[in-house]
Amino acid sequence: RWREEPGRFKDFVARPKPNGYQSLHTNVRLPDGRLVEVQVRSEAMHEAAERGAAAHGLYKGGVDTPALLLPEAAATIETLRALPVLPATP
Repeated sequence: RWREEPGRFKDFVARPKPNGYQSLHTNVRLPDGRLVEVQVRSEAMHEAAERGAAAHGLYKGGVDTPALLLPEAAATIETLRALPVLPATP
């Protein structure tokens, strides 16, 4: 039997993230004590999360060829990646 971890339910369907991401998240405790996150979303929500504006790889920099995932944003992403890195301020 899995037990819900108190205080770990997030409703991104009723309140989507600014990038449009939608999903229900909760954490459950397995019988062996491990904590597991469960995400519930429709097929359309999943597609948006994996390939749309909410795609993790796009905003975390893990996508090498964004044109394959989101053609309309590829030029913007490449422009942002080409900006010079500013030196850290002391």
